[in-house]
Amino acid sequence: MITCLAYSKKKLETQVDFSLISDILPDRRNLVWVDVSDPTDSDMAVLKEEFEFHHLALEDAAKQQQRPKVDEYPGYFYLVIYALAYSEEDRQFTEREIDIFVGRNYMVTIHRDEIPAVQQSLQRWTQNPDMMGEGIGFLLYALVDRIIDEYFPVLDELDDRIEVLEQKIFEAFDPAALQEIFVLKRTLLKFRKILAPTRDIFNLLIRQDQPLFSHHTLLYFQDVYDHLIRILDAVDLCRDMLAGTLEAHLSVVSNRMSSVMKTLTIVATILMTAALITGFFGMNVEFPSQVPKYGFMGVIWSMALLTSGMIFFFWKIGWF
Repeated sequence: MITCLAYSKKKLETQVDFSLISDILPDRRNLVWVDVSDPTDSDMAVLKEEFEFHHLALEDAAKQQQRPKVDEYPGYFYLVIYALAYSEEDRQFTEREIDIFVGRNYMVTIHRDEIPAVQQSLQRWTQNPDMMGEGIGFLLYALVDRIIDEYFPVLDELDDRIEVLEQKIFEAFDPAALQEIFVLKRTLLKFRKILAPTRDIFNLLIRQDQPLFSHHTLLYFQDVYDHLIRILDAVDLCRDMLAGTLEAHLSVVSNRMSSVMKTLTIVATILMTAALITGFFGMNVEFPSQVPKYGFMGVIWSMALLTSGMIFFFWKIGWF
């Protein structure tokens, strides 16, 4: 489905016939936003015909599954950005690719399914048409800023899960904690693989001399870049916290094992004295001083005294 907005003569038209785009674009004072949801082959062919996009860029947009990037073509940029959504049921975030073509006075967005950030931006521009007078760069900034804002809830959720995991590890032994640690580790790595190249996109845009965006617009891109840096730093901090949580979990497991081994050692040592006495008096030979009447009780008392003495000794040295 293709949605087309056009800003002309300080008026916003929200139901523009796509076939009229070629008449609107030549006037650089006009701004056009074309949003293509679930594009078909015919939609991509129309985009190529109307905007003359390079076939390699259109192939990337059609295939999806591209890494975040920015490619420069004569007269326009091609960007790949990912919108994120966190699922409470799966406790995972899903990423949705948005392909953006941005020229001097137009922006084309291509995506699969409905993406809240795009719909919210469309609604925002519909309700505040004067904002389109800021130029195409501000339109791009507003969309990307909305997308990046959705990264923060994902980050907060991951941070909360790590804190809960730390508490669980120290409060009680949980065999499932190790699996949770590695699930979070993979999730953070996946998050970082999206963030790092997205940061590079805006690092390139704010540093590169190009005629599409004004210096005023680059200040907004700098704001997006700062947000991405802050999120990346927070993700790295979460990874460090998770590494510390893993070390703490292994330490708890090791201490628990040491405690079990100490208990077994104490029990084995105590029983060893009784085994020594019963083994000694259990030999099939006659003892010179053996008194049948008191022999059994003597063995019992000997084992009791030695066992009590060893228990007292272990208690004195702090093993109990």
